[in-house]
Amino acid sequence: MSASIDSLEQIIAFVMDLSEQARLSPKDAHRLRLATDELFVNIVTHGYPANGGDPHQIELHGTPGSGHVLLQMHDWSQPFDPTTAEVEQRPAPDRIGGFGLRLAKLCADRLAYERVGNMNRTIIVVRRQGRANA
Repeated sequence: MSASIDSLEQIIAFVMDLSEQARLSPKDAHRLRLATDELFVNIVTHGYPANGGDPHQIELHGTPGSGHVLLQMHDWSQPFDPTTAEVEQRPAPDRIGGFGLRLAKLCADRLAYERVGNMNRTIIVVRRQGRANA
């Protein structure tokens, strides 16, 4: 799908479908949605240059399990590892944003990253009613 904010509704529908297939509770489905939304917006906002050019793409691949969802987000923007990036504890009051990465880390039961060639692969796991290690 297109790496633009206009694709957010598609992202939400995809995530909610996965959540239903895995029978996540509404709370856990919401955690998956928040983590995915925040990471997607981060890629769109910071990963790709704003000067246009060729349309940029992000792929989502999901696997509903028994009581969990494993979601992979693939993008071809600049390398960025959300698992090691520092998060702002308290963004400046005159600045909009700054909590997205922290929120994504808090919502996911497992967040992993790998660079494969020129592709970023971000992996999000949310388990039903639990924070057990994935």
